[in-house]
Amino acid sequence: MARVYEKEKNTTVFGRETVFQGVLEFTDNLIITGQFEGTIHTRGSLAIAKPAVCKVDQIQASSITIEGKVSGNLEATDRIEMKSGSEIRGNVVTSRLRIADDVLFEGDVSMIRSDAEIDIFSASVPELKEAAFLSLDETLLESLPEQKPEEDSGAVIESAPF
Repeated sequence: MARVYEKEKNTTVFGRETVFQGVLEFTDNLIITGQFEGTIHTRGSLAIAKPAVCKVDQIQASSITIEGKVSGNLEATDRIEMKSGSEIRGNVVTSRLRIADDVLFEGDVSMIRSDAEIDIFSASVPELKEAAFLSLDETLLESLPEQKPEEDSGAVIESAPF
């Protein structure tokens, strides 16, 4: 059976005889061992066990572990794990991806950047500076107007020490 990592949350199990169609929205963890068709949105973890068959428009979760069959797009903020014997047909967006041997996977993969996890009490100053720099919002940087070299705005930019 699939592992669910967020142990402090409640876990619901859809049994082998369960057939569900529609939209699921929840905050805890779910293990599917039956059939599901529709869309799943959760801040928790989702495990699709070996006998499960899921046809989805989209799954959004913190983490997704797949041992069964899934067709549709997957997005996980933390990780996606495709275990041996699983079949996945669809696009994947995640910050961490693990694909075991003997997995059938057809689709595209987009990796999202996850913020660096750093222990501020044991990290060196250069590590803290690098983590602070990496956490800058890239979209904010991209939205700044591009200044032509011949223009002089008269602004003075000073860097502040960390």
